[in-house]
Amino acid sequence: MRTSRFPRSATLLGCALLLPLSSRAQATAPVAIRATATTDYTQRHIGTAGPVPEGYVFYQGQYFPGMAHDPHMEGTEFIKIAESLARGLAKQNFYPVKTQKDASLLLVVHWGATLVEENPIRTFQQDDFNGAQSSYNQQVKSLGVGSADPSGITFNLMISQNEGTATQSSLLYNAHLLGFDESLTKEMKSAAAAINGTTDREQALRAELNEQRYFIIVMAYDNQALQKEHKGKLLWTTRISMRSPGNSFSLALPALCRAGSDYFGRQLPELVSATTELGPNGTVEIGGTRVMGDVR
Repeated sequence: MRTSRFPRSATLLGCALLLPLSSRAQATAPVAIRATATTDYTQRHIGTAGPVPEGYVFYQGQYFPGMAHDPHMEGTEFIKIAESLARGLAKQNFYPVKTQKDASLLLVVHWGATLVEENPIRTFQQDDFNGAQSSYNQQVKSLGVGSADPSGITFNLMISQNEGTATQSSLLYNAHLLGFDESLTKEMKSAAAAINGTTDREQALRAELNEQRYFIIVMAYDNQALQKEHKGKLLWTTRISMRSPGNSFSLALPALCRAGSDYFGRQLPELVSATTELGPNGTVEIGGTRVMGDVR
């Protein structure tokens, strides 16, 4: 994801806090959180008496539409994203200001759904491969190995290999986007010691990434440095995501923001998970530093 330059279509705004709705959702969902921050920033922001108050303005980042038509996500305006985030940000003593010159932080927000590489005709391609293999075997019987034509098998293997490369590229891109990359790389490096070439945790992480996921990414820049020096100094980033199949973005949005509320502006050693109720009001159960992808 390119974040070195802010999108031209982005809008700048402060956001008022809203009271939570009274209704309470019953369904719950696991949420993955990856939070990183510079050492200097965490030492400055997390004081002995708790997080130091800091003002911010929002900056609309990139919207990722995902794979399929999603009316709930497409119909969500950025102001709704900002309002939901503001509730969680307040928990860490971040508060909105009306003008950019008064803000300590510029919060660039990216949101949407991941793209997962899928092949809708995979079954038919497997049939083609089976047919090519059967034809080759028949030629071997009738003509001998030297005269049999293996081009059909070779062609289908080439297609399969290209698809595997595309799927892997898609998975690794999503891992980087959502903050799964360090955990996945760690497991891939340790997989050589496993009998089957992988680990249970790597398989679980891949399963998470092979499903479309809703996500919100908040990237906090030093606004004063940006104003005075025209430099985009990144101070902290929080990436929050949950699976989208079976969930509605209108319910996922407040749940994502609520799950991330303990981690805005903080540094986590690795990817963690929390379970939260879907909808605008609910609770969050944090599994300590339990890593996303552990067997649940």
